Amino acid sequence: MICSKCNKTELTVVKDYYFCPSCKIYIGKIETYRPSIKITQEPITKKLIAFSSVNVRHGIFKTLILLIAIIIVFFLTNNYYFDIAEGCSIIIFPSTTNIKSALKIIKRISPDNHRNICERVSVINTDVAFTDYFTPGVFDSKKPRTINILTSTPRKITWLAEILAHEACHSMQWYEQRAISEDECHQVGLKVMQEATVY
Repeated sequence: MICSKCNKTELTVVKDYYFCPSCKIYIGKIETYRPSIKITQEPITKKLIAFSSVNVRHGIFKTLILLIAIIIVFFLTNNYYFDIAEGCSIIIFPSTTNIKSALKIIKRISPDNHRNICERVSVINTDVAFTDYFTPGVFDSKKPRTINILTSTPRKITWLAEILAHEACHSMQWYEQRAISEDECHQVGLKVMQEATVY
């Protein structure tokens, strides 16, 4: 039990009385003494300020966590294509929903090309500029897991599906250590475009 006068010293028992060694006084008889409510030394305003600063820090922390969660969800929904069944995960940067739609069409109409894209491509870069309008995609052997696609010019989804299949074909040629053949990849892309048009 703490002394109600100094509010800091533990009371001791001396001859049936409570005694405070700090105040050097007897507080009361053990049988009849009822301690009063503990009086704090700190004013209530100090406690409120401390409590509110903890709440502010906690609020800032919660807001920061929420903001990070929103950014992650935004990134996953806009800049990331994944297909759990195929084990496919592709970063699309900057984001364009047409690329995701084209990948979904390829999955439906040409599972082999979709599998090829999933196995060999990890990034689809849509932030590129080519000098030629008729060169909508480029395979770079220095970055074989990246497909560069021109999306600044409006393209139909069927054309994007063709470009993805065509460039993934070049990636497959590179991984199989074959010569890069435009004829083979044009045939792959053309077949995907024809099937996508009917789809």
